[in-house]
This record gives sequence, structure tokens and C-alpha cells, in this order.
Amino acid sequence: MAGRRLVSPRLVAALSAALMAVPAAAGTPAAAPGSDADLSEPTARADAARARVDAARAQVEAASAQLAAARANLSRATDPAERDALEREERELQARKDGLITRLDAEEAILRRVAAERPARRDPADAATAGDATETPVVVLPGLGTTSADASATQGAQAVTQPAAAVTAVATSAVPTGADGAARLDAYLTGKGSPLAGLGAVFVNESQAVGLDPRMLVAVSGAETSFGAYGPSQTIHNPFGLGPGMRFASWADAIHRAAQNLGGSLYLADGRVTIASIQQRWAPEGAANDPTGLNSNWTRNVSRYFSELGGDPSASVFPNVPAVNLLAAPVLPSVGTAGPAAVQDALGLLGTPHPADRRGGLDAAALVQVVYARNGIQLPATAAGQAQRGTAVEPTGLRPGDAVFFSTPDGVVRHAGLYLGDGQFVHAPGPGDTVGISSLYEAQWAQAYAGARRY
Repeated sequence: MAGRRLVSPRLVAALSAALMAVPAAAGTPAAAPGSDADLSEPTARADAARARVDAARAQVEAASAQLAAARANLSRATDPAERDALEREERELQARKDGLITRLDAEEAILRRVAAERPARRDPADAATAGDATETPVVVLPGLGTTSADASATQGAQAVTQPAAAVTAVATSAVPTGADGAARLDAYLTGKGSPLAGLGAVFVNESQAVGLDPRMLVAVSGAETSFGAYGPSQTIHNPFGLGPGMRFASWADAIHRAAQNLGGSLYLADGRVTIASIQQRWAPEGAANDPTGLNSNWTRNVSRYFSELGGDPSASVFPNVPAVNLLAAPVLPSVGTAGPAAVQDALGLLGTPHPADRRGGLDAAALVQVVYARNGIQLPATAAGQAQRGTAVEPTGLRPGDAVFFSTPDGVVRHAGLYLGDGQFVHAPGPGDTVGISSLYEAQWAQAYAGARRY
């Protein structure tokens, strides 16, 4: 894939570091451990991070509304030229929404990190017990230290460590049940401007009948039709994309059918009890009725809404059925262990030219292939081939060393890179450029993003 001249990798990494931490105010006096003053700065950072999350979430919701309106217009269009224009608009709005969701993911990660760094009030005598937390490797770009406030800067492309608490799981809450659970779902749906608000009890009762977490149904409605706000779904009372084009007499009838479907032979009885495994059948990538590849966002979007409702998107959506029952290809414990070393090797190749410009250069797929070969993993020579190996990784679960892929508008994978962290990845852009660093937030890459794999 041809690429334009990139910003200096050092500058990109520095901007990323600036995004990940809010500087302390100059001249702020040091506070005694355990005092109220030593909590003020982290609290201020947390407040600022929370404000950015709120702003990013508002942008996502606004983009969702625009996308729903565009799809409504498309459903009514009959003129071929008008439909072509509206389809282009739909793709552009979807790409914009995906980019905003990626940005929101990053802002939420920052908020969790800042919150985790806030010191707990404790007696100074207990300070000696600090530092016992399990540590997790973090990739450091050449010449730059880690952005973690608790870790020391290192020289060169070395790995440093930070407390595992800096990457925290989404807080979970109990599965909604009874009148209180129904009220929680209704409040959430009301906040989304959904016509499904008021049906919380139906979600709870129909889900309980099959052993399903009702938040899953709500999340699916969000991913498929913006919680029933998508115009065409309202005329057929189908907020879940059941079909194609299945009509129901009421929203309650659709909720019943969706719950029975998930609790039946195609999903629960087949061991498909996680969001990712359910997508493989509910909204498979590459399906004939998904020419623009929107299904590739299904797991991410459902997971986001499920998480907003207090659920754990990596766990089973059937509370009494553990995810280990999933009938999927086993993931070996060794998967992913070579990633950090591979990406450090890739950083050592910054500035390498493209083979079209100089003999001995590297294209995008060759970069990924070479650095993984150095670490004992043999991969195909093409990006499309590499995208078929390893284990799929959700955008919210990306780790340093994961291979990220990009496709043409018709879904053909043509480009690859290695994820660094904080939305950055290292890759060989194309003729006329050298191995460098780019951001998944850039429109060029956000629109072409086609998934990630861990080897």
C-alpha cells in the first residue's frame, strides 16, 4: 500500500506520551505521604481524563445518530445514483464512527490508568509494603522513557515495567434481575434515546427463561440498530438485525425471538457463549449481505455496550455456563509471548527503505515476517496470509507486538504493521517511504483497519 511521508517517529511517540499523561502544574509543592494534598494532583488528572471520556462518548453518540439517519435515507432511496451516493456516505460515516470509538477506547484506557495511579491514603509506615504489585512489560520507543509515573525512564529500545494495576478491567456489576434490574436497563435505554425504553422487564424475563444475561440483548440491539433508533428497524419491530428483514408484531415479540435464538441450538447448545464466538454466526465477517464489512465491528460494538451496562465482555453471557465450554479452536498458552520482542526488533529497523526504492528493503508484510522469524515464528510472506494465522484480537485488547491489518474498500487485506501501544504501530508504508510509526487514529488507517492477530 503506497504511503505518504510520515511524521518523525520520535515526534509521534512524544505526542503519544503527551496524550497519556496530564503534566503536573509547575511549582506545586511536594506533599507529605498520606496527606490530602498528595491526592489532589491525581484527582485533577482523573477529572480531566473523565471529561475527555465524556466528550469522546458524546462524539460517538452523535456519529451514531448521523449514521442511523443516513441508513434511514438509504432505505428509502430508489434512484441508483442517489443510492450510490448514500452508500458512500454510509461508509464514510461508519469509518468516522469507528475512528471515534477507537479514540474513546484510548481515552477510557487513560482514565483507568490515571485512576489506578491515584495513591491510596495510608499510614507512612505502610509505604515499605508498596511495590509488591505484579508487573507487566511495556514497550518503550527508542530514546524515550515510559509515560508511567511510577516507572523509571530507560535508554534505547528496552522494556520497562509498570504496576499491573495501570491496566485495569472494566468494573462489572450483577446481572440485572427483577424490578431493579429492569429499571437499570430502562434507565440505560432512555439515556440512549431508544424506543425500547420501558421494556426492561421484557428483556429480563425473556433472558432469564433461557439463562441469558439480558444486557447481551440490549447490547446487540445497540450494535445492530442503535437500540432500535434506526428507522427501518422500527417499521418491522426488529432491533436485533434478525432476518434478513424479519418482521415482528411488537418489540416484545422480537426480544422473545432473539432470546430463544441465543438460548437454542445455534448458540448455547453449540457452545457459543461469548460475544466473540456469537458474532461468528450472528454477524460473520465476509457474509454476502455485508459487502462493506460492517460485521467486523460487531464484537467491538456489542462489547462496548455490554461493558457500559456493567458486564464483562470477555466472559460468558450465560451466567451459569463458563466460557471454557466454548467450542472454538484452542489457544495455546505460548500465543503472544513473542510479540514484545518482535516489536522491539521492528523498532530497530526504523528508517529501512522499501524494496521498490533500494535493494534489501522491506515492505509491510516482510517487516512482520522478518521480526517474527527472528523470534522463532514463521509467517507467510503476504499480509493476507498473515491475517489468517494466530488468534484474532479485538481493538480493545491490543497488546504490543500484535499484527494489525488494513484492507482495500472491498475487503482485501493488503497492508500490515506491528502494534506498539497507545494507538501507535510500526510499519513499512510503501514506495518512497521508510519503516516508520503511524497512528490508528489517522483517517487513512482508521478507515482501512481490518483487524489484528496475535501469534
